[in-house]
Amino acid sequence: QLTAHVSVLHFKPARISGSSHIDKVHQTPAESFYTSEETAAKINCVHHIQDYNRIFWYKQSKNNELQLLGYMNVDKDYPESGVNVTMTGRSTKGETCILTIKGLNLNSSAVYFCVASHTVLYSTVSQYKNLPSATFFFFFISVL
Repeated sequence: QLTAHVSVLHFKPARISGSSHIDKVHQTPAESFYTSEETAAKINCVHHIQDYNRIFWYKQSKNNELQLLGYMNVDKDYPESGVNVTMTGRSTKGETCILTIKGLNLNSSAVYFCVASHTVLYSTVSQYKNLPSATFFFFFISVL
């Protein structure tokens, strides 16, 4: 029987990309929760930054390896291959982007990052495998 424990941790860097937008990105759930019946966890991310229309999702495992799970561009999701997640909603200002982590297991225990960013004006997002210069929050999911 699996139990998922989710804690939200607020990371507040002093400045990101020349200005601070940290109070404009919000993730929920804002409190811990436990479940032994659900096999999926849902995380919401909302930002209030003009001209930011992408939400990137990252997972940081216990070995501190950072993995790009995918991103949402306005209302289109782009999950990475081989990850068991879905992204729904919208990534524009004031809208909610939802990351659903399916098939929770012990390997799901990690820190998950929600990152708001502006559109990149070229075709590849490979540089976003590392965190972009953007505003982000993160939280921890522990599956026991």
